[in-house]
Amino acid sequence: MKLNTDGVAFGNPGPSGIGVTFRDFEGSFKLSLCQNIGNGSNFRAECLAILEGVELAIRKGWVMLWIEADSEPAIKAFCNDSLLWELQPRMEKLLHYTSGFHFHIDF
Repeated sequence: MKLNTDGVAFGNPGPSGIGVTFRDFEGSFKLSLCQNIGNGSNFRAECLAILEGVELAIRKGWVMLWIEADSEPAIKAFCNDSLLWELQPRMEKLLHYTSGFHFHIDF
């Protein structure tokens, strides 16, 4: 399953939102989500989009996941375990559930 994510803040910080889209190996649309996440930074929005997408994949039972995001800082934060402190508990919970997952991350 391919997960595309994006986050945006109008102002930095400012009103923020996220979007995620899932497609299967043939490119067929499976699911999308868009959500207002309140005020925050672009970085926070990009990280939350990835977290929400992975959490949704877990709920759907999609265990092979290719994550594509356009934020190099957000992807590096996940790879280097340097997420915002407020997101750390969610990430730790995800790591517990994703131990059997196979990830491929692109930006």
